[in-house]
Formats: sequence, structure tokens, C-alpha cells
Amino acid sequence: MNHRTRNAVTPGLVVGLLAIALGVFFLLRNFGLIRYFSSSDLFAIVLIVFGLANLFGSCCSSGRAWGGLLTAAGGLWLAGSLGLVPWRFSQVWPVLLILLGGFLLWRTWTWRQTGGVETAASPSLRGLAIFGGGKRAVTAKDFRGGEVFAVLGGQEVDLKGADIEGSQAVVDATALLGGVELRVPYHWDVVVEGVAFFGGYEDKTQHPREGETAKRLIVRGFAIFGGVEVKN
Repeated sequence: MNHRTRNAVTPGLVVGLLAIALGVFFLLRNFGLIRYFSSSDLFAIVLIVFGLANLFGSCCSSGRAWGGLLTAAGGLWLAGSLGLVPWRFSQVWPVLLILLGGFLLWRTWTWRQTGGVETAASPSLRGLAIFGGGKRAVTAKDFRGGEVFAVLGGQEVDLKGADIEGSQAVVDATALLGGVELRVPYHWDVVVEGVAFFGGYEDKTQHPREGETAKRLIVRGFAIFGGVEVKN
């Protein structure tokens, strides 16, 4: 799995999109184009912003799929709340379950297309925890990165026995009402580019001293009402 370092979901990207979205929203309200406003509308805007950031900024297909799901959730919520459509979010939320089910089916199909078997020695990481938890160890000496998602669940990934192919690898780690924990070797240089909203995205690793040559692990993604933690 080749991950490019460009098009990342960075704090600047999220803050910029959030500022634009809020500015447009309040401008429309000031001109009377939006007459009703509640605090839940702000949460819907935040979902849309995080969704768009991942939809256009994630470097993996699953990240873009989750971005689309969050964008759809926020859009349905906001449209119903503002009366732009003849229904409320409480009536159409099952659509999100349908989208989630479709995503899981698609992910299972793509996983089988790539071989369907993933062991500790596999060079690419694919982890998903929904309404549950899991632990796994990766020992590949040609580790190339991957993706980890936790939704209403937790995922622990042990990379202490792995080695990066080349100079760096990228892991997309996302937690939505859940948690992700990555354990990495002491000689890896970790760069965290994740974004948190009512959650945490933390780097607790010991970084190599200046002048030391180290493999680099870039950790991206977002945490909403959840947490992503990288430690040694």
C-alpha cells in the first residue's frame, strides 16, 4: 500500500474549512436567509467539515469513504434542521446505517480482492473495530503503512516488532466514539498530523536524538469524541 505524504488531513485544513463554513452560515443568517438556528446546527457543520477534510485529504480509500459518510450525516442533519427539506434528521437517520453497511460490504470485498488473508507478517495494516475491540501485532520487516478505524470500539496495534520499508510509512488512524492505540519501536521518529474534536490525538513517543538516523512513521486521521494515541 503506497501512501503519499501530500493531501494530508492537517489541522490547518480543518480549521480553514471550519472558518469558511461558519462564515457562510452566519452570513446567511444575518441576511435572513436562515431564520432558525440551534446549537445542534454547529455540530452538524463540524461533521460536514471533518467529512470534507477526509473526503478530499485522506490518502486511503477507506478514509475517503468515512469522509463521505460523515459529510452525508452532517448534511442530512443540517438540511432537516434548517427546513431545507421536507423531513427531519430523526426520520432519515436509518440512511446512515444503510451507508455504513454498504461501506463494510465494500471494504470486505476489496480486502478479499487483495488476498483476503492478513497475518502479522503482512506489509500493510488494515484494522477495523465497530462496537467492539481488538488487539493485533505486526512483525513485517517491510511495513508500508495502512489504516486503522475504531467506531464505538477500540483497536490496539503493536508495531514494536516491525520495520519500515524505505524511509517512512503512513498510517491513517481514525477514532469515532472509540479509541486507537499504536505502539511503535523506540528508534522510529513519529510525526502526528491528526486532528481531534472533543477528543485527543496524542504523540507520547520518545523521539530520536538530533543527528540520529531513524525511520519515520506519519500518523494521520481524526478523533471525534474519541482518542488516538501513539506510544513506545
